[in-house]
Amino acid sequence: MTENKVKLELPKLHSKQQLAFDSPATELFFGGASTGGKSHYVRIALILWCLKIPGLQCDIFRRSYDDCIAGHMDGSMGFKALLNPLVQAKLVEITKTEVRFLMNGSLISLEYCSNEEVLNKH
Repeated sequence: MTENKVKLELPKLHSKQQLAFDSPATELFFGGASTGGKSHYVRIALILWCLKIPGLQCDIFRRSYDDCIAGHMDGSMGFKALLNPLVQAKLVEITKTEVRFLMNGSLISLEYCSNEEVLNKH
């Protein structure tokens, strides 16, 4: 495939986001108010990890399906916009709920879990 010829320009992470990305930790807690950059961090980190790690499978959960889709697929910083060069080159396929990295089998799935009992068990 020609993935080396496709230029993907992702926005830089802010300092706290970069600190989390560079952490050797296997679990991170990244909290804060809305518009603090948590979702943006997750999208950029998952894209970079999926490009680097063949077969990686990632899930993003929100309490509602519509919120998950609107929060991660749509807009100028959503998966569709961020990965457009790879989609155009047929290296990534985006459906309503998934981002498939065709060159290496990695996958990002958007999920929802509205039941608080289930959320509290994890």
